[in-house]
Amino acid sequence: MTTVRDVLRPDPVRVREGETVQAAAEMLARYRISSVPVVTELDEPRGMLADHDIVVWVVARGRDPRSVRLTDLAQHQGALVNVDDHPAEAMRKMSEQQVRRLPVAEHGRVVGMVAWADLARSVDDTDDSGAPAGGAMNPLMENVLL
Repeated sequence: MTTVRDVLRPDPVRVREGETVQAAAEMLARYRISSVPVVTELDEPRGMLADHDIVVWVVARGRDPRSVRLTDLAQHQGALVNVDDHPAEAMRKMSEQQVRRLPVAEHGRVVGMVAWADLARSVDDTDDSGAPAGGAMNPLMENVLL
């Protein structure tokens, strides 16, 4: 059976929870990414920060990104998947949270990122038994996309 471990992108860019929003924004720009996992010093997940969050929660409210720390933002833990989860479970979480990427954890630490496109490719060719989908839409994909 395919798991998230099979499709994750290892060792993602991440930002420490004590960093400023300015530092996080610079990281997003440097790596040309739109979101980044927020972690503790031990790489324990604390949530995700997206460029949209910076605009809505900092810039639009007139706050100084150089003085606002990521811990100051009212962020919830957000969705997270485990390396041993089935790709369909990760897609379900993405659909519920309306996100395209999720951090992947193993033993309580962020070890990778997974994108919707990576997951879609992994479940498109087989059904939950591992058998070919036979040209029809994979039942796993159908449940997620509806």
